[in-house]
Amino acid sequence: MIQVFSSGLNTLIFFVLSASLVCVNYPLVTR
Repeated sequence: MIQVFSSGLNTLIFFVLSASLVCVNYPLVTR
């Protein structure tokens, strides 16, 4: 149970980090 929650939490953190990187880099790429 805890292992599944930890895995889901890691996936969520990775998704948030990648999304924030896209939001930061998108204006730089389209400039």
